[in-house]
Amino acid sequence: MSQQLGHCSNKVRVAFAPARLPAKRPFPPDIQECSRKGKMLAPEGKDPCGGRRVALDIHWKTDGESVPIELKYRPHWNSDVYGYAFLKDLHRLERLPDMEWAPHRYAVFLTPVDDYWSSSATREPKPFRLTHGHRTPARYWVQYDQPSAATRWFDYPPFFLWHPYEFTWHDIRNAGRCLVVRVRSQSNDA
Repeated sequence: MSQQLGHCSNKVRVAFAPARLPAKRPFPPDIQECSRKGKMLAPEGKDPCGGRRVALDIHWKTDGESVPIELKYRPHWNSDVYGYAFLKDLHRLERLPDMEWAPHRYAVFLTPVDDYWSSSATREPKPFRLTHGHRTPARYWVQYDQPSAATRWFDYPPFFLWHPYEFTWHDIRNAGRCLVVRVRSQSNDA
């Protein structure tokens, strides 16, 4: 059923193209609140592709192409922001430069926790839901729905997903379920 990917590298450092649709700007009172909490937020906000983790999980080299893959694995429930992290992976994959990467890119999420795929069990905040059959429209705004400006704008920087996505979870026997999403570059409108 499964096969080895072949030649792969992990934790490959990457650079991202500018977002095709820039994030909304934080309001001045939110910038001030962040500053009071010691979190310096620029007027244009914080880029979710910046920071310490600017590496791909897997760089798969196949048939002369470089295929980027982002992975998430949650063996148990311990936070309500893994949906955000997965959606951010989609955003990051959309922003990889076309000249360096294959047109097909993949984000994968494996978990035995039904809160991620079941619409009746979810503890994920509504903007981050990955439930089976859920669809995000093109230009989908992803932002934490918390009252704290530091949470909304600094700790979990918001972003747009350029393309629409549909989430279909696949049963992986005793391992839970797996979500595999094929991602297109933000410059690809086909």
